[in-house]
Amino acid sequence: MTNNQSLLDEAKDLFRRSRAELENAVTPDMRATQTDNSQRRKRQMSISAQAAGEQYTSGLTVNDIAIRNGITYSQARKLIVDSGVTIRDASSRLKGRTRSKKS
Repeated sequence: MTNNQSLLDEAKDLFRRSRAELENAVTPDMRATQTDNSQRRKRQMSISAQAAGEQYTSGLTVNDIAIRNGITYSQARKLIVDSGVTIRDASSRLKGRTRSKKS
């Protein structure tokens, strides 16, 4: 049991030292990049749920809305759902378009 405890203590110490080295390795430029990414994410959500819902009901796909507004597919889909619009069933447009069975 003592051997296991010493290994665990050694691993914890190694983890602490590695983490400290990584924190010291972050340069001011890297911090600025992290801030820029955070601001970019905030800008990306500038489209309202209402606008996303209107675009979707006009016939655009979720992917089209995401691309046009510079947001991810997930963000676009969430905005559409939040607007109260029901997401179209993708499989319904394929009904009747499959190959017939071979005889």
